Amino acid sequence: MPNVALRFSPPVQREKSQSGTDFIASILPRRPPRRSQPLQPQSMGNLSPVWYLDDNGFPKPIMVKLGASDGRMTQILEGDLTVGQALLVDMEKSSP
Repeated sequence: MPNVALRFSPPVQREKSQSGTDFIASILPRRPPRRSQPLQPQSMGNLSPVWYLDDNGFPKPIMVKLGASDGRMTQILEGDLTVGQALLVDMEKSSP
């Protein structure tokens, strides 16, 4: 698998302020995300998340066990992937 798929992480959606952006809000530090938001999977040892689009078009992680790497490609030893499965490496915001 290309290493760029291992570096991808989907953007976190931020909640919009009901009062809009004002001067006070711009100078105060942002609040940490609420616990109700799903946590981003983190690498655990030689397990790492890779992302794909589910049937509804949302990014979903798959944890994979990594093997040898040559710096450009990394061997996948275990994980619920299929040969040729499309993985996310970048995202663009679509225009309405």
